[in-house]
Amino acid sequence: MKRNIYITIGFWCFAFAFVGCNEKDDISEAGDANKIEGIALSLENSETGLNTTRATVGGINYVVNTTSDPTSKNSLAGAIDSRGGSGWKLDLTLYNGNVTTAYDKGSFTGGEYAIVGSDKYWKPLTDKYYPNYKKPWAELYLYPNAVNAVIDFDQSTATKLLNQDILYKSKAQIPTIAHITSIPLNHKRAMLDFIIKDISFNDIQSVTVLSGSDIYTPYNVKTTETSAGSGIGTLEYLLILPEGTTNNPTVKVVTKPNSITGSNSISYIQNIGLISSGTLGGNNCYCFTLQGNLLSLSPITIVDWTTGEPVTGEYVAVTAYPTFKGAANETWYLYYENKLTEPDGFGGIQPKLQAMTFNDEGECTVKPDGRVITHIFKFPGMIPTDINKLITPITLDQMYITLP
Repeated sequence: MKRNIYITIGFWCFAFAFVGCNEKDDISEAGDANKIEGIALSLENSETGLNTTRATVGGINYVVNTTSDPTSKNSLAGAIDSRGGSGWKLDLTLYNGNVTTAYDKGSFTGGEYAIVGSDKYWKPLTDKYYPNYKKPWAELYLYPNAVNAVIDFDQSTATKLLNQDILYKSKAQIPTIAHITSIPLNHKRAMLDFIIKDISFNDIQSVTVLSGSDIYTPYNVKTTETSAGSGIGTLEYLLILPEGTTNNPTVKVVTKPNSITGSNSISYIQNIGLISSGTLGGNNCYCFTLQGNLLSLSPITIVDWTTGEPVTGEYVAVTAYPTFKGAANETWYLYYENKLTEPDGFGGIQPKLQAMTFNDEGECTVKPDGRVITHIFKFPGMIPTDINKLITPITLDQMYITLP
């Protein structure tokens, strides 16, 4: 069943009328329609029975509207938890068909939230009546502060994240009238759901997201250890961005290192891409994965924020690994700060050098063996030492890297 919040007018003496209302909205029981007792708001196609993660991209699970996602928690009552707290409002605008002038008697702005027993209701602030229309249209906004509020930069807690999530129903005809008519809502804005995997938790003090000149703090929705007590695993973050974003769609995820562990800052530059409309689009969730200790990005998949299903025709393909620039048609050999080794063929071990063969354009796109290049050799079999190491190590913090 769907998660529902009810707009109930009849229970608050703002009577939903029979079809026999006159032009003054006086109630008359003439006509063949049923009395309207309320409107149930639900998330479009969202089923409470789906309690597991509904978006899986490249073997990685993302929390799109599940019990782990604070923007749509499940509850036994079927309501959307955390909504309806202090300051939340509902705008309901009704129309007599597809017209521009609203039906004022049945519309309200900034509805009030109340709990009666175990039931939760949105009610108008003043007396309103349900319109005497056979095919009414409606537009709805469910929001925490102001329907046109700008996105907050700090979304570091579940509450702060949730306060950016405006639910809405664009102007459209209300479904067939019944005792309880249901109106599905969607997320008006877009969300990023990204995972940093294979990371030591103690190495990261904080994570920020840069979009253009704006700096956002995302919400760490989930932390998963690879093995209990290891302190290594995946960190998952959620961030809500304006759905109409058209400028600077490149997102830069930056980790602030923990000075105690002496770790390095990691900057991942990921172009999240715009959909065919030229914007991020509402109700879209952009899922991607970042490798913790390597410069590795997954392709971005755009899924329906509510259902976790891929958005038809919308997919952002990106380069999974960085592109290195060097001498055309040459092979260079790289060694990294992590000092990897391999068998030498004689029962011992030797430094593992990574071969980098450049094409006619002097480019090579591969998965790097480490995060920081300490040595570059023109010949295989070289032994890395403090004498032949680079004066300035090369930190792989970009997707296009020019080697000296």
